[in-house]
Amino acid sequence: MSDSVLVCEIINSSHQSVIESFDCGKVLVNNFLKEEALKLNDVNLVKTRLYFDEDHNFIGFFSLFNESVSVMKSKRTQQQWIDIEDQKNIFPAIRLHFLGVNQKYQKIGLGEYLLFEAIYAAKDISEISGCTFVTLETEDDCYQFYENRDFVYLRKNERNNKFSNMCLKIS
Repeated sequence: MSDSVLVCEIINSSHQSVIESFDCGKVLVNNFLKEEALKLNDVNLVKTRLYFDEDHNFIGFFSLFNESVSVMKSKRTQQQWIDIEDQKNIFPAIRLHFLGVNQKYQKIGLGEYLLFEAIYAAKDISEISGCTFVTLETEDDCYQFYENRDFVYLRKNERNNKFSNMCLKIS
C-alpha cells in the first residue's frame, strides 16, 4: 500500500452512487453494501464505514455490530488466554459483519488496512463498554487471510457449513 492515508466516512444516503458501482468480487458482500448497509446503519443495528483515497475513489468498507460469542474453556486454555480462562463461556464481542475492497484496489494491502481499522475501532469501543473479542464469519477462500492476522477458528457455522466462525481476542 502507498503512504497515502485513506479517509473514513460513515455511510449515508449521499454515498448511493459510489455504493452502486462497488464490486469486490463477492456477491454476498456486494449485495450487503448495496441493499442493506444504509438501512441497517440508519436504525443503528450495523455501522458501516466507507474508505476513500485522496482523490475520493471508493476503496472499500467494513461493517460492525455488537454481539456475544461463546468461547469454550478448552479453546481459551488452548490459546493461553489466562486472563479469561476461568470466566463463563459467553463474552461480549464486536462482529466484523462485512469487509470488502473494490476489485481494482485488491492485492496491495488495503484489505489488511481495513481489517486493522476495524480492530482499532473495536479496541476503542472496548475502552468504553466491555468487549473481549472481534468476531467474524469467513468463507474458506478468505480463511487464511484472517488466520494470518491472529484470528482463531471457533467452529463451522451451524446454518451454512461453508462459513467458519473466528475470533480475535482484544488485548
